Amino acid sequence: MQNSSLFIMHIDLGRLHQQLMHIAKETAQVSKSNYTSDDVYRLQEKVAEIDKDYREAVFDDRDRLNLEDDPYEHPGQGELADELEQIHCVHYKMLKDLQ
Repeated sequence: MQNSSLFIMHIDLGRLHQQLMHIAKETAQVSKSNYTSDDVYRLQEKVAEIDKDYREAVFDDRDRLNLEDDPYEHPGQGELADELEQIHCVHYKMLKDLQ
């Protein structure tokens, strides 16, 4: 029987990057159409799934068994944060343009 306190969920930064790139591509396509606020909200819901893993300016992908593992030093963290911010900004602008 597995001890639930030992269960470690690993965040795959590469997978998150691919998801963000997919959302960015879909956002670009929607932005070139005659979109509605519902279209943007649907995109924001996809981003919200990724946002739930983003805390204190980092995706916490550290090795929980290694007390010296610092996720702020992991390659890709800064790029993911920038990608996430850019997508949020585009969605905000899209909604603002509808007003």
